[in-house]
Amino acid sequence: MADDYPMLFPNSALFGLNIHNPQKPVKDLGLSWVRYDVWWQEITKEHPAFDFEKAKSDVKFYRDQNINVLVVLHLGPLTDYKKGDSVDKQIKEAEKYAKAAVNALKDNYILWEVGNEPEGNPLYSDPKLYTKIAKAYAKIIKSGDKTGKVCVGSVAWVDRPFLTTCLEEGILDEGLVDVISYHGYHRKDYKPESGLEEDIAWMRDMAKKYAPAGKYVSVIDSERGFGIFEDPYQPRHWAVWRNFVTCETAQAYWLARHYIETIYNQIEIGIWYKDYNGETSYSLYSGDEGSALRPMGVVFKNMAHLFQENSVKLKNDKYKYIITGKNSDKLFHRSLLSKKENKNPCDRLYIAYWNSVEAFDGKILEKREQIGDNFVDTWRDIKESDLVEITPTVKVKNVKDVVSVYSYDLLSEDFEEGFKPCKFEVDGGTLTIKGVTCSACPALVIVDFR
Repeated sequence: MADDYPMLFPNSALFGLNIHNPQKPVKDLGLSWVRYDVWWQEITKEHPAFDFEKAKSDVKFYRDQNINVLVVLHLGPLTDYKKGDSVDKQIKEAEKYAKAAVNALKDNYILWEVGNEPEGNPLYSDPKLYTKIAKAYAKIIKSGDKTGKVCVGSVAWVDRPFLTTCLEEGILDEGLVDVISYHGYHRKDYKPESGLEEDIAWMRDMAKKYAPAGKYVSVIDSERGFGIFEDPYQPRHWAVWRNFVTCETAQAYWLARHYIETIYNQIEIGIWYKDYNGETSYSLYSGDEGSALRPMGVVFKNMAHLFQENSVKLKNDKYKYIITGKNSDKLFHRSLLSKKENKNPCDRLYIAYWNSVEAFDGKILEKREQIGDNFVDTWRDIKESDLVEITPTVKVKNVKDVVSVYSYDLLSEDFEEGFKPCKFEVDGGTLTIKGVTCSACPALVIVDFR
Protein backbone atom coordinates (compact mmCIF):
# COMPACT_ATOMS: atom_id res chain seq x y z
CA MET A 1 0.00 0.00 0.00
CA ALA A 2 2.08 2.88 -1.31
CA ASP A 3 -0.52 5.62 -1.61
CA ASP A 4 -0.73 8.67 0.61
CA TYR A 5 -4.09 10.24 1.29
CA PRO A 6 -5.02 13.79 2.29
CA MET A 7 -6.38 14.31 5.79
CA LEU A 8 -9.86 15.74 6.20
CA PHE A 9 -9.51 15.56 9.98
CA PRO A 10 -5.80 16.17 10.66
CA ASN A 11 -6.15 16.79 14.39
CA SER A 12 -8.31 13.76 15.05
CA ALA A 13 -7.50 10.12 15.69
CA LEU A 14 -9.47 7.14 14.44
CA PHE A 15 -11.40 5.81 17.41
CA GLY A 16 -15.12 6.46 17.67
CA LEU A 17 -18.17 4.97 19.35
CA ASN A 18 -21.78 4.60 18.28
CA ILE A 19 -23.80 6.35 20.99
CA HIS A 20 -27.16 4.86 21.98
CA ASN A 21 -27.09 6.22 25.55
CA PRO A 22 -26.20 9.92 25.25
CA GLN A 23 -24.32 11.88 27.91
CA LYS A 24 -23.06 8.83 29.78
CA PRO A 25 -19.34 8.61 30.65
CA VAL A 26 -17.12 7.72 27.69
CA LYS A 27 -14.32 10.29 27.87
CA ASP A 28 -11.85 7.92 29.55
CA LEU A 29 -12.03 5.65 26.49
CA GLY A 30 -9.88 8.12 24.58
CA LEU A 31 -12.54 8.81 21.97
CA SER A 32 -12.01 11.14 19.05
CA TRP A 33 -15.50 10.59 17.61
CA VAL A 34 -19.04 9.69 18.55
CA ARG A 35 -21.73 8.66 16.08
CA TYR A 36 -25.08 10.08 17.10
CA ASP A 37 -28.54 9.49 15.58
CA VAL A 38 -30.92 12.36 14.87
CA TRP A 39 -34.16 10.51 14.22
CA TRP A 40 -36.88 11.66 11.88
CA GLN A 41 -39.99 13.08 13.52
CA GLU A 42 -42.93 12.86 11.19
CA ILE A 43 -44.42 16.16 10.04
CA THR A 44 -48.18 16.46 10.08
CA LYS A 45 -50.56 19.35 9.78
CA GLU A 46 -51.30 19.01 13.49
CA HIS A 47 -47.64 18.98 14.52
CA PRO A 48 -45.47 20.82 11.98
CA ALA A 49 -42.57 21.63 14.33
CA PHE A 50 -39.44 19.67 15.20
CA ASP A 51 -37.89 19.64 18.64
CA PHE A 52 -34.09 19.37 18.54
CA GLU A 53 -33.38 20.65 22.06
CA LYS A 54 -32.22 17.24 23.29
CA ALA A 55 -30.02 16.76 20.24
CA LYS A 56 -28.47 20.19 20.80
CA SER A 57 -27.72 19.30 24.42
CA ASP A 58 -26.25 15.93 23.45
CA VAL A 59 -24.00 17.38 20.73
CA LYS A 60 -22.80 20.09 23.12
CA PHE A 61 -21.97 17.42 25.72
CA TYR A 62 -19.45 15.79 23.36
CA ARG A 63 -18.14 18.94 21.73
CA ASP A 64 -17.40 20.38 25.19
CA GLN A 65 -15.12 17.36 25.69
CA ASN A 66 -13.40 18.06 22.36
CA ILE A 67 -14.95 14.93 20.86
CA ASN A 68 -15.99 15.15 17.21
CA VAL A 69 -19.58 14.29 16.34
CA LEU A 70 -20.79 12.31 13.34
CA VAL A 71 -24.54 12.90 13.10
CA VAL A 72 -26.67 10.36 11.28
CA LEU A 73 -29.29 12.42 9.49
CA HIS A 74 -31.98 9.83 8.91
CA LEU A 75 -33.91 9.66 5.67
CA GLY A 76 -37.45 9.91 6.98
CA PRO A 77 -40.22 7.30 6.80
CA LEU A 78 -41.37 7.33 3.19
CA THR A 79 -44.51 5.53 4.25
CA ASP A 80 -46.61 6.98 1.45
CA TYR A 81 -43.97 6.29 -1.21
CA LYS A 82 -44.95 2.63 -1.35
CA LYS A 83 -48.60 3.64 -1.56
CA GLY A 84 -48.03 5.53 -4.79
CA ASP A 85 -47.23 9.05 -3.60
CA SER A 86 -44.64 10.80 -5.74
CA VAL A 87 -41.04 10.47 -4.66
CA ASP A 88 -40.53 14.19 -5.11
CA LYS A 89 -43.33 14.96 -2.66
CA GLN A 90 -41.81 12.64 -0.10
CA ILE A 91 -38.36 14.14 -0.53
CA LYS A 92 -39.77 17.63 -0.01
CA GLU A 93 -41.11 16.47 3.34
CA ALA A 94 -37.75 14.95 4.26
CA GLU A 95 -36.03 18.22 3.32
CA LYS A 96 -38.05 20.06 5.97
CA TYR A 97 -36.66 17.74 8.62
CA ALA A 98 -33.10 18.03 7.28
CA LYS A 99 -33.25 21.83 7.24
CA ALA A 100 -34.53 21.93 10.82
CA ALA A 101 -31.80 19.55 12.01
CA VAL A 102 -29.01 21.42 10.25
CA ASN A 103 -30.25 24.77 11.53
CA ALA A 104 -30.42 23.45 15.11
CA LEU A 105 -26.99 21.77 15.17
CA LYS A 106 -24.90 23.89 12.82
CA ASP A 107 -21.50 25.42 13.69
CA ASN A 108 -20.32 22.31 15.57
CA TYR A 109 -17.98 20.97 12.85
CA ILE A 110 -20.31 18.01 12.37
CA LEU A 111 -19.79 15.24 9.87
CA TRP A 112 -23.34 14.67 8.59
CA GLU A 113 -23.97 11.08 7.46
CA VAL A 114 -26.97 10.69 5.17
CA GLY A 115 -28.97 7.71 6.42
CA ASN A 116 -27.96 4.39 7.93
CA GLU A 117 -27.59 1.18 5.92
CA PRO A 118 -30.08 2.24 3.23
CA GLU A 119 -29.63 -0.89 1.14
CA GLY A 120 -30.98 -2.96 4.04
CA ASN A 121 -34.13 -0.85 4.43
CA PRO A 122 -36.97 -1.81 2.03
CA LEU A 123 -37.96 1.84 1.69
CA TYR A 124 -34.51 3.00 0.55
CA SER A 125 -32.93 -0.08 -0.99
CA ASP A 126 -33.26 1.48 -4.44
CA PRO A 127 -29.88 3.23 -4.86
CA LYS A 128 -31.41 5.73 -7.28
CA LEU A 129 -33.87 6.86 -4.62
CA TYR A 130 -31.15 7.03 -1.98
CA THR A 131 -28.99 9.11 -4.33
CA LYS A 132 -31.82 11.55 -4.93
CA ILE A 133 -32.35 12.07 -1.19
CA ALA A 134 -28.61 12.26 -0.50
CA LYS A 135 -28.09 14.97 -3.10
CA ALA A 136 -30.97 16.99 -1.66
CA TYR A 137 -29.57 16.63 1.89
CA ALA A 138 -26.06 17.56 0.75
CA LYS A 139 -27.28 20.87 -0.63
CA ILE A 140 -29.11 21.63 2.61
CA ILE A 141 -26.08 20.76 4.74
CA LYS A 142 -23.57 22.75 2.72
CA SER A 143 -25.79 25.81 2.50
CA GLY A 144 -26.90 25.69 6.14
CA ASP A 145 -23.78 24.62 8.04
CA LYS A 146 -20.56 26.27 6.93
CA THR A 147 -18.49 24.07 9.28
CA GLY A 148 -20.17 20.81 8.32
CA LYS A 149 -19.02 18.02 6.04
CA VAL A 150 -21.21 15.59 4.11
CA CYS A 151 -20.95 11.79 4.26
CA VAL A 152 -22.96 9.42 2.06
CA GLY A 153 -23.19 5.66 1.67
CA SER A 154 -23.42 4.25 5.19
CA VAL A 155 -23.73 0.82 3.59
CA ALA A 156 -24.02 -2.19 5.90
CA TRP A 157 -21.13 -3.82 4.06
CA VAL A 158 -19.12 -2.75 1.04
CA ASP A 159 -22.09 -3.28 -1.23
CA ARG A 160 -20.45 -2.68 -4.58
CA PRO A 161 -23.57 -2.84 -6.79
CA PHE A 162 -25.45 -0.37 -4.55
CA LEU A 163 -22.52 2.06 -4.33
CA THR A 164 -21.75 1.78 -8.04
CA THR A 165 -25.30 2.77 -8.96
CA CYS A 166 -25.17 5.72 -6.53
CA LEU A 167 -21.97 6.92 -8.17
CA GLU A 168 -23.32 6.41 -11.69
CA GLU A 169 -26.41 8.40 -10.68
CA GLY A 170 -24.19 11.34 -9.76
CA ILE A 171 -24.07 11.29 -5.98
CA LEU A 172 -20.64 13.00 -6.14
CA ASP A 173 -21.22 15.15 -9.22
CA GLU A 174 -21.80 18.50 -7.53
CA GLY A 175 -18.72 18.34 -5.30
CA LEU A 176 -20.77 18.61 -2.09
CA VAL A 177 -19.86 15.18 -0.69
CA ASP A 178 -16.69 14.90 1.40
CA VAL A 179 -16.85 11.29 2.61
CA ILE A 180 -18.21 7.87 1.63
CA SER A 181 -18.85 5.51 4.55
CA TYR A 182 -19.05 1.75 4.82
CA HIS A 183 -19.71 -0.56 7.74
CA GLY A 184 -17.07 -3.20 8.34
CA TYR A 185 -19.50 -6.12 8.52
CA HIS A 186 -19.79 -8.97 6.00
CA ARG A 187 -16.16 -9.65 5.21
CA LYS A 188 -15.21 -12.28 2.64
CA ASP A 189 -14.75 -14.91 5.31
CA TYR A 190 -14.98 -15.10 9.07
CA LYS A 191 -11.75 -13.21 9.82
CA PRO A 192 -12.19 -9.57 10.82
CA GLU A 193 -9.53 -8.29 8.44
CA SER A 194 -10.37 -10.47 5.45
CA GLY A 195 -10.96 -8.56 2.25
CA LEU A 196 -10.94 -5.18 3.98
CA GLU A 197 -7.87 -3.80 2.22
CA GLU A 198 -9.27 -4.80 -1.18
CA ASP A 199 -12.69 -3.24 -0.47
CA ILE A 200 -11.19 0.02 0.78
CA ALA A 201 -8.99 0.27 -2.32
CA TRP A 202 -12.04 -0.29 -4.54
CA MET A 203 -14.03 2.44 -2.77
CA ARG A 204 -11.15 4.91 -3.04
CA ASP A 205 -10.68 4.16 -6.73
CA MET A 206 -14.40 4.65 -7.39
CA ALA A 207 -14.52 7.89 -5.40
CA LYS A 208 -11.59 9.23 -7.38
CA LYS A 209 -13.18 8.19 -10.67
CA TYR A 210 -16.55 9.84 -10.03
CA ALA A 211 -15.65 12.91 -7.94
CA PRO A 212 -15.21 16.26 -9.73
CA ALA A 213 -11.64 17.10 -10.72
CA GLY A 214 -9.63 18.28 -7.73
CA LYS A 215 -12.19 17.07 -5.18
CA TYR A 216 -10.89 14.50 -2.67
CA VAL A 217 -13.54 12.22 -1.21
CA SER A 218 -12.42 10.28 1.84
CA VAL A 219 -13.55 6.78 2.87
CA ILE A 220 -14.44 5.94 6.49
CA ASP A 221 -15.79 3.04 8.55
CA SER A 222 -18.83 4.38 10.41
CA GLU A 223 -19.90 1.17 12.16
CA ARG A 224 -18.51 -2.23 13.12
CA GLY A 225 -19.00 -4.66 15.98
CA PHE A 226 -19.20 -8.31 17.03
CA GLY A 227 -22.02 -9.83 19.07
CA ILE A 228 -22.52 -13.09 20.96
CA PHE A 229 -25.68 -15.19 20.72
CA GLU A 230 -27.22 -16.50 23.94
CA ASP A 231 -26.11 -19.92 22.75
CA PRO A 232 -22.78 -18.98 21.15
CA TYR A 233 -22.37 -22.35 19.41
CA GLN A 234 -25.75 -22.37 17.69
CA PRO A 235 -25.91 -22.46 13.87
CA ARG A 236 -25.72 -18.99 12.37
CA HIS A 237 -27.68 -17.78 9.38
CA TRP A 238 -25.53 -16.93 6.36
CA ALA A 239 -26.66 -13.28 6.46
CA VAL A 240 -25.19 -12.66 9.94
CA TRP A 241 -22.71 -15.47 10.52
CA ARG A 242 -19.62 -13.24 10.24
CA ASN A 243 -20.86 -10.85 12.92
CA PHE A 244 -21.18 -13.21 15.88
CA VAL A 245 -18.39 -14.85 17.87
CA THR A 246 -18.41 -17.41 20.65
CA CYS A 247 -17.04 -15.45 23.61
CA GLU A 248 -15.83 -12.08 24.90
CA THR A 249 -12.21 -13.10 24.37
CA ALA A 250 -12.89 -13.49 20.65
CA GLN A 251 -14.57 -10.08 20.58
CA ALA A 252 -11.47 -8.52 22.11
CA TYR A 253 -9.03 -10.22 19.74
CA TRP A 254 -11.06 -9.35 16.67
CA LEU A 255 -11.60 -5.75 17.67
CA ALA A 256 -7.81 -5.39 17.90
CA ARG A 257 -7.30 -6.97 14.47
CA HIS A 258 -10.05 -4.89 12.88
CA TYR A 259 -8.57 -1.64 14.16
CA ILE A 260 -4.98 -2.52 13.27
CA GLU A 261 -6.09 -3.25 9.71
CA THR A 262 -8.20 -0.08 9.60
CA ILE A 263 -5.33 2.13 10.77
CA TYR A 264 -2.95 0.40 8.36
CA ASN A 265 -5.32 1.29 5.51
CA GLN A 266 -5.20 4.96 6.60
CA ILE A 267 -8.92 5.20 7.38
CA GLU A 268 -9.47 8.40 9.34
CA ILE A 269 -12.60 7.39 11.29
CA GLY A 270 -13.54 3.96 12.68
CA ILE A 271 -16.75 3.78 14.73
CA TRP A 272 -17.43 0.82 17.04
CA TYR A 273 -20.91 -0.49 17.71
CA LYS A 274 -21.83 0.31 20.51
CA ASP A 275 -21.62 1.96 23.98
CA TYR A 276 -23.96 0.56 26.70
CA ASN A 277 -26.70 -2.07 26.99
CA GLY A 278 -25.73 -3.88 23.83
CA GLU A 279 -28.12 -6.40 22.35
CA THR A 280 -26.40 -9.82 22.12
CA SER A 281 -23.41 -8.38 24.00
CA TYR A 282 -22.43 -5.88 21.29
CA SER A 283 -21.55 -3.06 23.71
CA LEU A 284 -18.12 -2.11 25.06
CA TYR A 285 -19.65 -1.95 28.56
CA SER A 286 -21.26 -5.00 30.14
CA GLY A 287 -24.38 -3.10 31.22
CA ASP A 288 -25.48 0.43 32.01
CA GLU A 289 -23.54 3.36 33.47
CA GLY A 290 -21.08 2.20 36.11
CA SER A 291 -20.72 -1.28 34.63
CA ALA A 292 -17.33 -2.72 33.76
CA LEU A 293 -15.77 -2.70 30.33
CA ARG A 294 -15.92 -5.98 28.50
CA PRO A 295 -12.52 -7.33 27.38
CA MET A 296 -13.10 -5.73 23.97
CA GLY A 297 -13.76 -2.45 25.79
CA VAL A 298 -10.39 -2.74 27.51
CA VAL A 299 -8.67 -3.37 24.16
CA PHE A 300 -10.54 -0.45 22.57
CA LYS A 301 -9.46 1.87 25.38
CA ASN A 302 -5.82 0.79 25.24
CA MET A 303 -5.62 1.11 21.47
CA ALA A 304 -7.29 4.52 21.50
CA HIS A 305 -4.64 5.73 23.96
CA LEU A 306 -1.79 4.11 22.01
CA PHE A 307 -2.81 5.54 18.63
CA GLN A 308 -3.77 9.15 19.23
CA GLU A 309 -2.80 10.43 15.79
CA ASN A 310 -4.66 10.52 12.51
CA SER A 311 -4.26 7.16 10.76
CA VAL A 312 -2.77 8.83 7.69
CA LYS A 313 0.11 10.03 9.89
CA LEU A 314 0.76 6.48 11.12
CA LYS A 315 1.90 5.03 7.82
CA ASN A 316 5.23 3.20 8.11
CA ASP A 317 7.19 4.55 5.16
CA LYS A 318 10.60 4.32 6.80
CA TYR A 319 11.44 0.99 8.44
CA LYS A 320 11.73 -2.43 6.80
CA TYR A 321 11.22 -5.55 8.90
CA ILE A 322 10.97 -9.30 8.51
CA ILE A 323 9.34 -11.95 10.69
CA THR A 324 11.09 -15.30 10.76
CA GLY A 325 11.13 -18.52 12.74
CA LYS A 326 9.07 -21.68 13.04
CA ASN A 327 5.52 -21.25 11.68
CA SER A 328 6.09 -17.54 11.06
CA ASP A 329 4.66 -18.01 7.56
CA LYS A 330 1.25 -18.52 9.16
CA LEU A 331 1.20 -15.04 10.68
CA PHE A 332 -0.66 -11.97 9.47
CA HIS A 333 1.30 -8.79 10.24
CA ARG A 334 1.13 -5.01 9.92
CA SER A 335 3.32 -2.08 10.95
CA LEU A 336 2.59 1.52 11.89
CA LEU A 337 4.89 4.45 12.58
CA SER A 338 4.51 7.52 14.77
CA LYS A 339 6.95 10.34 14.08
CA LYS A 340 7.70 13.12 16.53
CA GLU A 341 9.02 16.17 14.74
CA ASN A 342 10.53 18.69 17.16
CA LYS A 343 13.88 19.63 18.71
CA ASN A 344 14.33 16.00 19.74
CA PRO A 345 12.85 14.02 16.84
CA CYS A 346 12.07 10.39 17.50
CA ASP A 347 10.15 7.53 15.91
CA ARG A 348 7.94 4.89 17.46
CA LEU A 349 7.52 1.80 15.30
CA TYR A 350 4.64 -0.59 15.99
CA ILE A 351 4.75 -4.12 14.59
CA ALA A 352 1.64 -6.24 15.11
CA TYR A 353 1.32 -9.89 14.18
CA TRP A 354 -1.21 -12.61 14.87
CA ASN A 355 -2.22 -16.18 14.08
CA SER A 356 -5.47 -16.47 12.12
CA VAL A 357 -6.42 -19.62 14.02
CA GLU A 358 -9.84 -19.54 15.70
CA ALA A 359 -8.95 -20.57 19.25
CA PHE A 360 -10.37 -18.90 22.34
CA ASP A 361 -10.73 -19.79 26.02
CA GLY A 362 -9.45 -23.33 25.63
CA LYS A 363 -11.55 -24.15 22.56
CA ILE A 364 -10.47 -24.42 18.93
CA LEU A 365 -12.56 -24.57 15.76
CA GLU A 366 -12.41 -28.07 14.32
CA LYS A 367 -14.80 -27.70 11.39
CA ARG A 368 -17.11 -25.15 9.77
CA GLU A 369 -19.70 -26.19 7.19
CA GLN A 370 -22.69 -24.61 5.53
CA ILE A 371 -25.91 -26.59 5.93
CA GLY A 372 -28.79 -24.98 4.10
CA ASP A 373 -28.90 -21.32 5.09
CA ASN A 374 -26.84 -21.84 8.24
CA PHE A 375 -23.15 -22.09 9.07
CA VAL A 376 -22.50 -24.79 11.64
CA ASP A 377 -19.28 -24.87 13.69
CA THR A 378 -17.75 -27.79 15.54
CA TRP A 379 -15.47 -26.85 18.45
CA ARG A 380 -13.26 -29.03 20.66
CA ASP A 381 -10.78 -28.60 23.49
CA ILE A 382 -7.36 -27.31 22.50
CA LYS A 383 -4.65 -30.00 22.41
CA GLU A 384 -0.96 -29.47 23.05
CA SER A 385 -0.26 -30.29 19.41
CA ASP A 386 -2.56 -27.54 18.09
CA LEU A 387 -0.85 -24.57 16.53
CA VAL A 388 -2.31 -21.73 18.58
CA GLU A 389 0.62 -19.74 19.93
CA ILE A 390 3.58 -18.77 17.75
CA THR A 391 6.77 -17.06 18.91
CA PRO A 392 8.63 -15.62 15.91
CA THR A 393 11.78 -13.53 15.59
CA VAL A 394 11.32 -9.95 14.45
CA LYS A 395 14.17 -8.19 12.63
CA VAL A 396 14.18 -4.49 11.75
CA LYS A 397 16.74 -3.47 9.13
CA ASN A 398 19.02 -0.44 8.88
CA VAL A 399 18.42 0.92 12.37
CA LYS A 400 20.43 3.02 14.78
CA ASP A 401 19.86 4.72 18.11
CA VAL A 402 17.36 2.19 19.49
CA VAL A 403 16.12 3.62 22.78
CA SER A 404 13.79 0.86 23.99
CA VAL A 405 11.76 -2.13 22.87
CA TYR A 406 8.47 -3.15 24.49
CA SER A 407 5.65 -5.52 23.87
CA TYR A 408 2.19 -4.30 24.77
CA ASP A 409 -0.56 -6.36 26.42
CA LEU A 410 -3.74 -5.11 24.75
CA LEU A 411 -5.85 -6.70 27.50
CA SER A 412 -4.08 -4.88 30.33
CA GLU A 413 -6.60 -3.38 32.77
CA ASP A 414 -4.10 -0.63 33.55
CA PHE A 415 -2.81 1.21 30.47
CA GLU A 416 0.73 1.87 31.77
CA GLU A 417 1.16 -1.68 33.04
CA GLY A 418 0.54 -2.97 29.52
CA PHE A 419 4.11 -2.07 28.48
CA LYS A 420 6.51 -5.01 28.99
CA PRO A 421 10.25 -4.54 28.28
CA CYS A 422 11.66 -6.88 25.62
CA LYS A 423 15.14 -8.25 25.29
CA PHE A 424 16.75 -7.14 22.04
CA GLU A 425 20.08 -6.77 20.31
CA VAL A 426 21.41 -4.55 17.55
CA ASP A 427 24.13 -5.96 15.33
CA GLY A 428 25.32 -4.46 12.06
CA GLY A 429 22.33 -2.16 11.84
CA THR A 430 19.78 -4.95 12.37
CA LEU A 431 17.51 -4.96 15.43
CA THR A 432 16.53 -8.46 16.56
CA ILE A 433 13.63 -9.11 18.94
CA LYS A 434 12.73 -12.57 20.20
CA GLY A 435 10.27 -14.06 22.66
CA VAL A 436 7.05 -12.15 21.95
CA THR A 437 4.30 -14.72 21.49
CA CYS A 438 1.05 -14.22 19.60
CA SER A 439 -2.15 -16.19 19.16
CA ALA A 440 -5.42 -15.10 17.60
CA CYS A 441 -4.75 -12.03 19.75
CA PRO A 442 -2.21 -9.71 18.11
CA ALA A 443 1.22 -9.36 19.65
CA LEU A 444 2.24 -5.72 19.55
CA VAL A 445 5.94 -4.86 19.54
CA ILE A 446 6.90 -1.20 20.10
CA VAL A 447 10.34 0.14 19.19
CA ASP A 448 11.45 3.65 20.10
CA PHE A 449 14.19 5.20 17.97
CA ARG A 450 16.01 8.45 18.61
